[in-house]
Amino acid sequence: MRLICLDGGLPPPVLQWRIRDPEQGRSYRIDLGWPAHLVGIEADGEAPHSTPQALYQDRHRQNRLTTLLPGLTLFRFTWSDTHHPPLILLPLRRALGLP
Repeated sequence: MRLICLDGGLPPPVLQWRIRDPEQGRSYRIDLGWPAHLVGIEADGEAPHSTPQALYQDRHRQNRLTTLLPGLTLFRFTWSDTHHPPLILLPLRRALGLP
């Protein structure tokens, strides 16, 4: 995912962007992102993210992250998306305000 972003001309992302949750006394990590733009990517592997339990946990986590960081745009991409880089790059370019 990082290489697709870099090869696509995007600025280097922060890897494992850490978001603190003081209310719950824990931290979350977004796989990669651009904190100054409040844009992040979660790279979801098929096996760990396809069970019903994982889907509920991902939903809860995403809701918590967008509560902690109002205005956060959080994209979720899968391995199959990496075979079509424009599906990744076009929405990221728009979210980052790039041409």
